[in-house]
Order: sequence, then C-alpha cells, then structure tokens
Amino acid sequence: TNLCRKVGRKEISGEIYAAGIVHDFGEVLFERVGCSMQAEKFGLKHEEYGAILLERWNFPILHVEMTRFHHTPSLVADPYKFHTHVLYLAEMISSCKPGAKIKDPYFPEALEFLKLTEKDLQKLN
Repeated sequence: TNLCRKVGRKEISGEIYAAGIVHDFGEVLFERVGCSMQAEKFGLKHEEYGAILLERWNFPILHVEMTRFHHTPSLVADPYKFHTHVLYLAEMISSCKPGAKIKDPYFPEALEFLKLTEKDLQKLN
C-alpha cells in the first residue's frame, strides 16, 4: 500500500497485494513436488509455470502477466507494465535487508519507470 501510494496509484494496492500472494506459486509447487531442478533443466522457470497455473485457474490476465514477468518487468506488454514494475519493486524491497544495496539488473530501470529513487524506497521502510 505504501509503495502504491508513493507512485500515486493507491487504487491498485489490492491488485498488487493479490499478485504478491500468488506470483511465486510456481516456485512453491516446484519445491513441493521436488522437481525444480528437473523443470529448470528443460527451461521452465517458476515464473512461467506460475503463469500457466494462474491461466488454468482462470485468474485475470493482469495477474498472469505480472507473475510471468515479476523478475523481468521491462519485458511485459505495456498494459501490464506499471503493475508489474510495482510488484517487482515490492519483491525487491521485501527480500532485501534494510539499507542493503539492490544489485538486480532490472532495479535501476524499475525505479526510473516509476519515477522513484532509492531514497524514496528507504522512506517506505
């Protein structure tokens, strides 16, 4: 909610929250059935597997695409780009220790896309 408010889109916080819950279903299921190494051997990443599951479960296309591209937000189609960048940054923030430098290659681009700075993110914590 704080991140959505910071980018001036508080109204999308519910969609981002829901996507935050389901975006790693593919990873969870890979681990649960013990096939993550086997799947990656054949080029199926948890993002794609999760998106396939969400499609089959009739989730909205927004959640499917956010799941598919949550590690590579610049690659998603335009209608989903804003939401996916917010989800990506939310994941980066939540998985990083306070004050730590985020070294992911998509991080600077996500900040630029959402017109944020690292200082803006530090204020959210």
